[in-house]
Amino acid sequence: MAKKTGTLTVKSDPSGATVTIDDISMITPATFDLKSKALPYNVIIEKAGYDDYIHKAIIRENAKIEINAVLDKTRK
Repeated sequence: MAKKTGTLTVKSDPSGATVTIDDISMITPATFDLKSKALPYNVIIEKAGYDDYIHKAIIRENAKIEINAVLDKTRK
């Protein structure tokens, strides 16, 4: 029996941000193959000098989801 998965691709502007999903971290642009489930995955995108970008994504079987995150510079 094949696993029920979907694909989540994360891009950021600027690129080179760290994206973390369920303790797995990659540098953008990044593609994750995730198990489909009813509860959302927490997607956290971080880059020094920018505010964190947080998104919740529900992955359905055979879904191909893309997140295009525009990061805002941190105000200090």
